[in-house]
Amino acid sequence: MGFAWNNFGVLDDWDEDPRYLYIFNQNRDWRKISKSKYAPAIPNLKAKIETLKGKPILFRTSQNTSSWSTTEWFSDINIDKNGFQKPQEVVPFSNLEFSEGDEPEPTSNEELLNTISELEANNAELEAQKKRDSEKIEDLKAKSNADAKQLADFQLEIAKLNAQLREEAEALPQSTRRKIDADALKLEEMNLLGNEYNILVRGHPARELALRVGKDLPMGQKNIQILFLRHLNGNNYQVQLRQFDNVETIASIGFNDSRRMYVASFRNMDPDYFSRFEDTMGEPEANFKDREMTNDKRIEIFRRVMG
Repeated sequence: MGFAWNNFGVLDDWDEDPRYLYIFNQNRDWRKISKSKYAPAIPNLKAKIETLKGKPILFRTSQNTSSWSTTEWFSDINIDKNGFQKPQEVVPFSNLEFSEGDEPEPTSNEELLNTISELEANNAELEAQKKRDSEKIEDLKAKSNADAKQLADFQLEIAKLNAQLREEAEALPQSTRRKIDADALKLEEMNLLGNEYNILVRGHPARELALRVGKDLPMGQKNIQILFLRHLNGNNYQVQLRQFDNVETIASIGFNDSRRMYVASFRNMDPDYFSRFEDTMGEPEANFKDREMTNDKRIEIFRRVMG
């Protein structure tokens, strides 16, 4: 007693003679059903065959009246849900399953159509998700490539800045270089990176802040809150100015006689800033740094230089 299901592959065609109806898969393998024994079910079966042509199917073989061979007979067909997504990968007759009990009534063609509609909708959603996933992967690749290029560009700019800073340091008097070296050692011992400090700013660094960074220290303010991001070389650090919308710049840090940190100089992050300045203004930036003018005027020049 019972029945068996097995996968048939893709339903390719069908035929009949006076006694039997035959179904064929893509390999021309066949199974047959008795037209007299299953006469009431034949019209629905033919409708299901037309619905299922070109699709992977399962076939059922009854075991209720005899041990009918699953290699010859079938009593019903249905869609192969597991093979529906990739019918070309289905291996016919590879999933034989026996069940106990009475053979259930065949599903109607209407029920079959509803099942196929649901499978097609699920497949469409799976394909759409695959497309979204693929697009996301491509976006991530593009972002990764863009990030890599941005990082490479940034590293090149830092290398240029370091070269400029070393060149400028070598041109300083020996006594100044010794002071910078001593300050650099103290700064290194403080583990500044990632930490904030309130640092003195007076005189020409305040003017440089306007001319090179485009920021004006309010009247009477003598300190500035600085977050240290990266050590470049010597006493030069890439920093973030907290009160000025976290703008990033380069600050040279020293120690005064009271061992307090002060900003010895500000510098623009663009390694081409000085050449751009001279191209725009017609003379070197050094000629403007200590020239008598308001910080508003210096900021106006900065914006002109930076475009």
